Amino acid sequence: MPNSLEQRFLNYLSYLPNAENIDELDIPKGKEDNKKADYFVFNRNLIIEVKTLKTDSKHKIDNEVDKHRDRDEFPVIYGEVELQKILAHLPDGEKINAKVFEKITRSIEQAFKSADKQISDTKDTFNLNQAIGLLVILNESIDVLSPDVIAWKVSQMLTKKTINGSIRYNNITSVWVINESHFTYIKNRIKGIPTIIVDGPNAQSVENIDNIFNFLQKEWAISNNLPIYFGDEKIINDLQFNSFSQEKNKSSPLKPRHEIWRNEYKKKPYLRKMEESELLTYGSSLMSEMKPYYLKGGPKPSEKHHHKFGVLFTHFMAEMSFRGLDWRKIPK
Repeated sequence: MPNSLEQRFLNYLSYLPNAENIDELDIPKGKEDNKKADYFVFNRNLIIEVKTLKTDSKHKIDNEVDKHRDRDEFPVIYGEVELQKILAHLPDGEKINAKVFEKITRSIEQAFKSADKQISDTKDTFNLNQAIGLLVILNESIDVLSPDVIAWKVSQMLTKKTINGSIRYNNITSVWVINESHFTYIKNRIKGIPTIIVDGPNAQSVENIDNIFNFLQKEWAISNNLPIYFGDEKIINDLQFNSFSQEKNKSSPLKPRHEIWRNEYKKKPYLRKMEESELLTYGSSLMSEMKPYYLKGGPKPSEKHHHKFGVLFTHFMAEMSFRGLDWRKIPK
């Protein structure tokens, strides 16, 4: 069985220049109760603390959304749809979305709090006030914490300030996010596993910090026998991330017909050019045409009709889900 992401990363750290496992070092007298980070590298100029995200918080999204399902404004939507498209129907949708984001990223906030303390105590224990503090966040399997979600939360935490205006987590210079639960397509449609460096305000004063982190990322790629590609995207939202687990489910050789029809529509979304009112009218007409065949006592649809209606209605459902439209808007 292959080693976990955490095991592979800790093993990688042990081979970096002048790497020292801090747990194995002698602690100066009087500092025994101090917290410790994981590794020193580069002659103790870099302190690394590793945090692995292990708790899937998807249920927190469902729990929060369930609180609002009985509201009159809550849309009727069939199939999978992005949360933001559902919340767009609610006047307080942005507030709800912020609450959901806060809940699903709480583990990242906790990682920051403990890592800042560990790095701070490590500096104190070994008298290394000028050392760089690097927090590494590993995500091997949690789909809801995609790279863009993690990076957004990390940016918030790095710039968070105390009441007097100083940086709250001052000991964390930068954060390295390694997310093996997702991939993004790069040159020649190759699936690339994202590793992202997010610098905090203190990173600006560190000489050669870009060279240090480029070296770390190159060595990580080598340790995994993978090539490395440095993207030129300036904003993480310019990248599209996909879940490996969802991709695996989609590639299953045995699929229901409606999934096949949905995938066909994604390749050629011919209803996308319609205005919203035109699409809703089209759906109303389609259901009116189907209705006699599916009412009790109505004519039994032939295989030809059944297939035709199945395909067209599935395509219509797919477009409604894509737009996040409320089915109650369909003209009767």
